[in-house]
Parts: sequence; C-alpha cells; structure tokens
Amino acid sequence: MDPFHNMDTLRIREKVISGTHTPVESVKNANLGNMQNDHSNDTPKPVVPDLREVVQNELPILFEFMPETDRTWGIANKLFKAEVEKRYQEAGDSTVEVEANLYYIIRKVQLGDQQAIRMLNFFQRLLEEITMYLPEAERERIRKTIKDILISMDHQYLNFFGEIAVLNNIMKTGLYNLTAVEYKLSDSDNTIDFAFSNKTTGGNLLVEVVNMHPKSNKIENHPEKIATFLTTKFSKKILSKATTEQFYLTPVIWAPVADLKIYSEFLANNNLPVAGLIEPAAYATFVSPEDGAIFIHRFGRLTTLFTDKFGGEYSTNYS
Repeated sequence: MDPFHNMDTLRIREKVISGTHTPVESVKNANLGNMQNDHSNDTPKPVVPDLREVVQNELPILFEFMPETDRTWGIANKLFKAEVEKRYQEAGDSTVEVEANLYYIIRKVQLGDQQAIRMLNFFQRLLEEITMYLPEAERERIRKTIKDILISMDHQYLNFFGEIAVLNNIMKTGLYNLTAVEYKLSDSDNTIDFAFSNKTTGGNLLVEVVNMHPKSNKIENHPEKIATFLTTKFSKKILSKATTEQFYLTPVIWAPVADLKIYSEFLANNNLPVAGLIEPAAYATFVSPEDGAIFIHRFGRLTTLFTDKFGGEYSTNYS
C-alpha cells in the first residue's frame, strides 16, 4: 500500500495577502521582537513577545490544537527567550548564521519575505486541511506533535510538519482511522509514528516517517552514489526498529528545489531495493508566471512533484 498512490495533497491555489525552508538565518536580520538598549552596557537586547500573540497573527490554526491556556506556551516562551538571548550574545556586533525555527520564519513573514510567506501559508493550510480529515477525537492524538513544533528551537520543527503532512495524505484517502501515535511495537521497545485501522477490512497499517535535510554541497548527481546513500540510510532506519511487525517507511525530504529534482529524476529511473519503503515525498510551492502572488502548495511523491502543469506552467519557489 502506497499512501501517496495517485494522490497529491494540498493542491491549493492561493492569492498572497499577508513559507520557506530556511536552514540558516541571520541573527541580525531575523530576530523576533523589537530592540531596546541595556543601559548597563551598549549592547542591544531583544524584547521577545509572547509567542501566543505571534502565532495568533500569523499561524492561528495552531490554537485549534493547542489552546492559549495550555502550559506548552509557557514552555515555548521560556525556551525561545533563552534562544534569542543566546543568539544575540553569540552575535555581538557581527552577523552569524543560525538554524531557523518556526518563529524566525514568522519574523521573515513580518518582514515581507515572499518565500517565508508561502511556506507559512503551507503550514496554515496543512493544519486546516487535517482538521477536516481527522475527527476531533483522533485529533487529540497529535497534540504532542504540535507541542514539538512549538518548542523546537531549530530546523527540526520541520520534521513534525513532515509527520503531519504524511498523516494528512493517508487520512485524505478516507480509508483509515488513526488508532495510535507512537504505536508501541509488540516485540520491541521501539515505536512507530502512526498506526491506522482499515475502515473496511479492520486491518492494521503501521507507518514510520523519516525526515531528511540533505546538504546541497553533499549531494552528488550520480545514480550509483544516490542509490547507495538512500538504500543505506533507509535500510538502517528499518532495521533500527528491530521488529517482525510489518510497517512502511515514508521518507520526507526537505531541500531546495534543485536538489529535489535530482532525487526526483533518480527515483523516476531507479528502484530502491528496500522492502517496506514508500517513495520519498517532499513539499514545494509553485508560483504562477503571470502573477507571482498566485501559488499552489504541493506535498507528495517526488516522481510526480514536477511532472504536470503544476511543475511546468508554474515555476517552483522553495529556497
């Protein structure tokens, strides 16, 4: 069973009114909050806003999963304040590169960065869509995933959006109920990300998501090297579960579009000899060449991501 077979999610046509995979960001240009002077010395210090206010303005769908009274917001505020202060201290009077988290992407949106606007819109639409396909009783099961997004202070927050995007794809088929998140394997101390039951047959479906953040300077456009890298990585992940229970491994690749196209072309012409592997998926936003304010979000199989009008008539914009 391939959760992505003949299906791509989030083919949404949007008009920009208000993101981007940004692995590094400038401390001086991407800080959240205003600046004030510390009179004990002349070093500017950030004034960090309550993250509930930030999210309410830019990603309000999160409150459908995490009420503003939940203690997670207090934890996130504390972590983010410490992270911002640490980054400012490290930067001093210079500019340093750091991994961007969700809140830095939001700040880029506030500064008018178009790639950030598109990616944040993707997150909003993804969470809106999963509320349509995931019944409220089952929605409670992904609260921890939402919490992990809120308290992640580096680019790993993307991993949790990757899990939700895969979950959304499966729920959109209408064939399954979500029965468990972090399903405990019967013959191992390990867990699997999602467990589903087939609405018709009652059979179980186990899905593990693995997120990848390949570095562009490490990717070689050579079929044998790509095959060795991916086969080794995915085989290790499957073996690490140490179980006889059948599950499907679903990779999600976060990368610039040029890198995604390398993997897409490879997968279109080669099979990976890894049992239980679902074809890797990825996210991209397609922008209308006639009107840059019109765009389409897409999350789905790499071999289909760039093959129709969404990848032809529309240009890709994913940094």
